[in-house]
Amino acid sequence: EVHGVEPSLAMRRVAQRKLGTKATICDVEVTASPLPYDNDTFDLIITSMVLHEVWPNTRAAILNEARRVLKPEGHHLIIDYYRGKVTFPKGWFRQKVITFIELTAGSDHWRNFKQFMAHGGIEALIAEHPYVVQERKVVSGGNLGVLVLQKNGE
Repeated sequence: EVHGVEPSLAMRRVAQRKLGTKATICDVEVTASPLPYDNDTFDLIITSMVLHEVWPNTRAAILNEARRVLKPEGHHLIIDYYRGKVTFPKGWFRQKVITFIELTAGSDHWRNFKQFMAHGGIEALIAEHPYVVQERKVVSGGNLGVLVLQKNGE
């Protein structure tokens, strides 16, 4: 069973058109809204390239809500920008492309991205929440972190 949460109406429509009845797309208008699921519902939650683009308090709310609906033995896969050593030339070039994309995405998006990176990227954000990193992989020449998390103490 697959469920998706997407605040953008346009993206919900795309997902529903592509997936049809194979998935339930949750109609959540705000990324930090309480999800319509019971505690400890999901085996796997995937948060891909979301956290850097929202306000800092929204990031915390997203992670807290995801943790609430994650089963104790479940995993939370997060992919987002990583702050660390960037390789040359591939990582350096990709960093320039990322900067251009984030800059052209709009002023709120750019501001949130800059704050996210200045604060330490995905690693620093996760360190502030009750998760344990089970696996970590840095990709895209050092620009992206792929983290597999579990609830802390569970």
